[in-house]
Amino acid sequence: MDFEDVLKKKYKPYKKQAVQIYYPNNGYRQRSYSKQERFNPLLLLSSLKSNRKLKIIIVVILFVIIAIIIGLLAILYPLISSTLDYVTQNGLSGLFDEAMTSLDKIWNGSK
Repeated sequence: MDFEDVLKKKYKPYKKQAVQIYYPNNGYRQRSYSKQERFNPLLLLSSLKSNRKLKIIIVVILFVIIAIIIGLLAILYPLISSTLDYVTQNGLSGLFDEAMTSLDKIWNGSK
């Protein structure tokens, strides 16, 4: 293909082919092109029955996620308990006042 062919419009790029629908059975449609399928949880469950490696990977991933959640709760427990103690002593208005003073300090900077 030369540059002159492009200018003369002799070269025509291929267009997408029309979708052909075949009817092998009555009421059943099958498209002839392939498209990206959505995630099918039933297909995953059926593959878990026969795929041992996939079972192990999913169990390990679930174990790691649960361990991370428990670790975060253990790390944040003192913060959560101190916040709840402050709210029970001063109420929500006291918590909002403390938050506003902290935000004012951050906004104005140290003077």
